[in-house]
Amino acid sequence: MYAAAPTALTCKVCPTVTIDAISEKNISVLDRLSAGILLLWFGVALLRLIFRPVITIFFTDITAWIAFSAPLLLSWLPRWLYEITDADIIGPLRLWGAAATAGLLFCIASSFIATPKMETLLAQLASPDISEQQRKSLSLAHNRAQNFSMQFLCIRAALAAGMALGLKKLPRKAVSVSESL
Repeated sequence: MYAAAPTALTCKVCPTVTIDAISEKNISVLDRLSAGILLLWFGVALLRLIFRPVITIFFTDITAWIAFSAPLLLSWLPRWLYEITDADIIGPLRLWGAAATAGLLFCIASSFIATPKMETLLAQLASPDISEQQRKSLSLAHNRAQNFSMQFLCIRAALAAGMALGLKKLPRKAVSVSESL
């Protein structure tokens, strides 16, 4: 048996331009690549939790940005471009996109709030001319910031694992108007 050739899509802006539809095989390859990236970052997050001094939070944040951006570009963007949507109002594709967006939101929180706060507190703690009372309060503040950073890391790890496992549930072909009615 031969697989049906993908149909061409017409551009909404310029009707004379046609775009070949993406095949389910290509979407499957992109999904596996996205799952690999997400699971690789999940491994980095686990290594960060186990070997805290070896893997820096900066490295974890940079790889998290890549790990949550790349699957959006590889798995969600082609579906959006080729108008592959969920059959339901809130389906797997919307939930998966929301999880990716939440992961990026936690990347922003970790990179621009928690990590700079920890760095400034460490710099203040390194100063030799602070009192013991100030050192104690700075140490407590640093521990709180580090706890927030670890919570952000664990939430992103859970999102990455859920996104990697949820890729199989995403729609792989466009639903025509007659099928949806």
